[in-house]
Amino acid sequence: DSKLVATAKPDPWWIRHRLGFAAGVIAIILAIVLSVYLIHGNTSTIPTSAPTTIEDGVRDNLKSIILSTFPNAESDLSFNVESPQYQALEWLFEKKASDVNSKRYSDYRIVQQFSLLTLFLSTSEGGRNSPSWQQYDGWFESHDECEWFGIQCDNHGNINGLHLNNNNLKGTLPSELAILSESLATLKINSNALFGTVPEDIGELIQLTDLDMSDNEFVGPIPTSLGKLSSLLFLNLSRNSLNSKIPSEIGTLSSLRSIDLGSNDFTGSIPSEVGLLENIQQIDLQNNQLVYAIPSEIGRLKLLEHLFLQENNLLGPLPYEISNLEKLESLNLRRNHIFKQIPSVFWQNRALSNLKLLDLSNNLLTGTLTSEFGRSWQKLTSLRLGENFFRDNLPLDLFRIPLLEDLDLSRNFFEGTLPISIREASSL
Repeated sequence: DSKLVATAKPDPWWIRHRLGFAAGVIAIILAIVLSVYLIHGNTSTIPTSAPTTIEDGVRDNLKSIILSTFPNAESDLSFNVESPQYQALEWLFEKKASDVNSKRYSDYRIVQQFSLLTLFLSTSEGGRNSPSWQQYDGWFESHDECEWFGIQCDNHGNINGLHLNNNNLKGTLPSELAILSESLATLKINSNALFGTVPEDIGELIQLTDLDMSDNEFVGPIPTSLGKLSSLLFLNLSRNSLNSKIPSEIGTLSSLRSIDLGSNDFTGSIPSEVGLLENIQQIDLQNNQLVYAIPSEIGRLKLLEHLFLQENNLLGPLPYEISNLEKLESLNLRRNHIFKQIPSVFWQNRALSNLKLLDLSNNLLTGTLTSEFGRSWQKLTSLRLGENFFRDNLPLDLFRIPLLEDLDLSRNFFEGTLPISIREASSL
């Protein structure tokens, strides 16, 4: 054994060097393989970037479509995730992302949906999960907004009517309604619980013919932009808490047939521009705080049938120009501060011959009712002159009005006996 040990020769140095080098290379290769595995080996739990890119593209495309039509939504769409506008965008994204390659609707239809969804989310206390609206069939369900409750479309899918009256809408109107400016003709949102101011953008709905926002809780002035609605036929803002002066821009609504601003808190005078409403058939400004005289320009309204100005603070004499209103059927000036005598032209030369209701009670009218009083009012059914300062005898012709059913002469200063012609008043 000692010979074997003695005869063994040591490994040459170059062999040991090669073995060490090979071991180092193997270690490096193992390290690379292990790193690659750790990064890419568990592909089932790490998502690829492709779906995220597609989703972001869909969302950005929707946002771009909306902002190209309504750039004012930029802030809400980009920074306020709680806003109705952002939530409306997210619903559109949910619907669109599941059908990326579909061209089901035009860009305009997408923007229409955005406008409607923003309205819904602005006026439903519970949002889309627990809506306060009484009826909302189709909303957030159907791809086609023309199938949603309260929506009316033309043959091309453009929205021309919103009928959401008496539906428990609560909240403020979003300015995004202006997106529907090219097609919306009817907007009925009356009898709800909407509040805040009437948005200035309402004036952008230039195709409107019928606007009814009555019986809500709107405050503030009527926006002057309302004067841009040159196609408007019917305007009803009654039974709110609107205030300030009635804007003179009302006079630019030359197509208007009916205006109802009653039961608000309007102050100031009736603008003389009301005399420019050449197609108007009904004016209702009752129960406000209007002051000063009734403008004589009202006498120009040849088609006017109903004039309701009762329960204001109007002051001054009755303008004789009212006698020019040949089609007038109803004139109610109850509870104002109208003084002096009733102009005799009111019943001369067949003036006001279509009059059916005349209420001048609770004013400061004076003078004597002449024997011809009411002679031309053959269609009159209701005459109320109570609580004034009329005096002397009652006129004979008063009781010869053939259709008179309702007569109030109480709390005046009439004298003498009832005329014998009262026997002819068979309808009383």
